[in-house]
Amino acid sequence: MTVVNEVGMGDPFFCKYICPAGILEGGIPLSAADAGIRASLGWLFTWKSCILLGVIALSIFFYRPFCKWLCPLGAFYGLFNRISVYRIQVDREKCTACGACSRVCKMDVDVTRSPNSAECIRCGDCVASCPHRAISKTFSLKTADKKEVIT
Repeated sequence: MTVVNEVGMGDPFFCKYICPAGILEGGIPLSAADAGIRASLGWLFTWKSCILLGVIALSIFFYRPFCKWLCPLGAFYGLFNRISVYRIQVDREKCTACGACSRVCKMDVDVTRSPNSAECIRCGDCVASCPHRAISKTFSLKTADKKEVIT
């Protein structure tokens, strides 16, 4: 926001230097199709190819590594999980703290303690795995109630 050129426009630094989506969706297919584009590739293409390969390698061992650790958009969206209208609720009267929900959570969220964590992507695996039907997806304006947080 503060680094701008002569006309007041800034470079999209993250997209230009870090995010591998552009090279995967555009750079590789276009360079494969056109010899002129291949001839003009430089250090930025190489750099982003290395990042892409790193993310692919990490994806073998971790679930959504780019989204978890690198993507600022996911972090920004995660800030709104606590005030989101679409919520995950835990009924503590039904919950036995068996941990089935936390074991299936690929984002490593302890669902019984913080069901609307910034890390939660609302996939619903915890809801499906709960043997006691203590977890539910709701549309609510409430930010916290007795059913949501287990102490």
